[in-house]
Amino acid sequence: MLVAILPFNLAICLFLITLLVSTLHTRKKNIYIKDISNFLLLSLVFNFTLIFVRITSFIFDSTENVDLPFSSKLFIFNAILYFGSRASLAIFFKNVRQKFTQLETKRFILIIICLQFFFFFLSFLSVDINYILILAACFHFIGCYWEFHELYILQKSHKNSFINLSCLVVFLKTITLFFVLIYLLISTYKHDSILLNLSLATTPFYMFKGTLITFDLIIFVFINAFLFEQVNELSRRTSDENALIKNLLIQQTSLTEAVQNSNKFIVSGALSASIAHELSHPLASIQANTEILSMQLTSRHLLSGDVQNSVTYILRDTQRAGQTLKALKSLFSVKKELLELNINDVIRLSIDLVSSTINKNNIKLSLQLEKEMPSIMANPHELQQVLLNLLNNSMQAIQKNNPNNGEITISTLIEDESIILSILDNGHGFSIDQEDKIFELLRTTKKEGMGFGLWLSKFILEKNFGNIELLNSPGVGAKLMIKLPIYTPPQSGDNTSYYKLS
Repeated sequence: MLVAILPFNLAICLFLITLLVSTLHTRKKNIYIKDISNFLLLSLVFNFTLIFVRITSFIFDSTENVDLPFSSKLFIFNAILYFGSRASLAIFFKNVRQKFTQLETKRFILIIICLQFFFFFLSFLSVDINYILILAACFHFIGCYWEFHELYILQKSHKNSFINLSCLVVFLKTITLFFVLIYLLISTYKHDSILLNLSLATTPFYMFKGTLITFDLIIFVFINAFLFEQVNELSRRTSDENALIKNLLIQQTSLTEAVQNSNKFIVSGALSASIAHELSHPLASIQANTEILSMQLTSRHLLSGDVQNSVTYILRDTQRAGQTLKALKSLFSVKKELLELNINDVIRLSIDLVSSTINKNNIKLSLQLEKEMPSIMANPHELQQVLLNLLNNSMQAIQKNNPNNGEITISTLIEDESIILSILDNGHGFSIDQEDKIFELLRTTKKEGMGFGLWLSKFILEKNFGNIELLNSPGVGAKLMIKLPIYTPPQSGDNTSYYKLS
C-alpha cells in the first residue's frame, strides 16, 4: 500500500508547489490576482503542508494501526489542516465576489487560525479513537460545506463555466463527506470499533483519501482557469477602456479648440463691429467734405484734369471703404444679402483697386478669365473683400521673397456645377508645417500680421456657400482656389427679384 500511495502524494506535492510558484509569479504582474489571491495562497500552503505531513507519516510511521496515539493525533492534525485549506478557499471565493480591505483580510485569516486552534484543543477532550475520527470527519465536512456555500453564492453572480464545474465538484465532495460522517456515526452507535479500525487500514479508505485529494486538484485547476479567464477579460476591458479614454481625450481636445475658436470668433465679431462703427463717422465726413470740395472747384472752374481724377478716386475709395465697413458690420449677422453677379466683374473691380500697388512693385499680372461665365449668388462687397485679401497676401509674399520677378495669375473656369477662381503667385508659398493652419483664426506667417485675413476670407466664402483650398509648393509659390456654386434661376411663379452687379 505504501508503494502505491507515496508516489501519488509526492506527485500531488509537486503539483501544489508548481501551482504555488505560478500564483506568486502572476501576483507580481497582475493587480487583480494580487488583490484576491491571498486566501488562495493560504489554501495552497495548507494543502501543501497536509500532503507533506502525510508523506512524512508514510515514511516514518510504518504501522497501519490507526488507534495508536501518534496515528490518531496525526489523523486529527490532517483534518485540521484540511479544514484550513477548505476554509481559506471559501474565503477566497467570497473575496472574488466582494473585494476585501486589508483589515478584513487580516480578520478572516485570524478567524481561520483561531478555528483551527479551537478544533485542535477540542480533540484533546476525547481519547476514544471513534470520537476522534468522527471529530476529524466533522472538520472535513464543515470546511467543505463552507467552501460549497461561498462557491454557490459566487455562482449566482458569476455566470462562468469553470465556477459551475467547481461548484459541482465541491458539491460531490461535500455529499461524500456527509455519507462518510453518517457511516462513522452509525459505526460508533453500534459499537463496531474493530470493524471501523480495520476499514480505516484497508485499501478503500486510502482510495477515499486519494479521491478527496483528486477533488481538490480538480478544483484548483478550475480556479486557475477561472482566474486566467478573468485576467484575459480584464486585459481586454482595460484595452477597450484605454481606447475609449483616448477617444474621449481627443474629443475633449477638439471641444476645447472649438470653444477657443468660438471665443475668438465672438471677440472678432465684437471688435469688427466696434471698429466699423468708429470709422464710419470720419469716413462719412471725408466723403461729405470731398463732395463739397468738388462742388466748390466746379463753381470756380478749377475742377479739371488731374484734380478731377484725384477727386473722383477719393470719392470712389471712400464709397468702397463705406461699403466695406457696412459689410463688416453685417459680416457676423445671420442675414444674407446675396445678389446675382458675374465673378469676372468682381475680379476686374478688385484689380482696379490694387493696380497701382501691383505696378509700383513691378508685379506681372495675368488674367485667364472664362469668357462665357454663368452667374453666381453672393454678396459682391464681401466677395471683393476676399479677393483683395488674397491679392494683398500674394503681393506681400512676392515683395518679401521674390521682389524682382513677381507674378500673379488669376484664372476662372467652370467645373461641373461650380465656378473655380484661382489666384497663383510665385512668392515661395508656405512651409509644410503651416499648410494646415493658415485658415485658423489668429494664425499668421507674418511678423506684422494679425492672423485674421485668410480666416475671414474662408468665413466669408462659407457664408456665401463656397469654400477655399490651398495648393502649396514650398519654396516656389502658392495657389488658392475658390469654389462657388453656379446660380440656378428660380422657377416660374417665384416672385423673388434679383439684381445684377453694376
